[in-house]
Amino acid sequence: MSGTFPTTLESYRGSYCELALGWDVSGYKAWTVKKGEEKNIPTIKQLIKELESAIGKIYQGWKGGDFQMDVDTPIWVDNSGNCNQTAIVDVKDAGWGVFLITKCMEDFS
Repeated sequence: MSGTFPTTLESYRGSYCELALGWDVSGYKAWTVKKGEEKNIPTIKQLIKELESAIGKIYQGWKGGDFQMDVDTPIWVDNSGNCNQTAIVDVKDAGWGVFLITKCMEDFS
């Protein structure tokens, strides 16, 4: 069984004044394929603390400039340097885990 989990926050390449929540892939018991190195999957409390610490924090944009984030700053789901327009649209608590529901916001018309 595998899934994904959140990693870091940084300025979103698609809009420097917004944030991107990075992600990584986990496998059974969160082991990586690299020499048995265990991945650091954050708890919900750790993720909330990271998100709260972003309020008022200044992040550097991809091509320069400093951008201060606030409580209304959109958070996208994307890894460093990517711009896939994947937004968090909902959060679901399953009791045994929390799911960030995402949606591609690209206009295909």
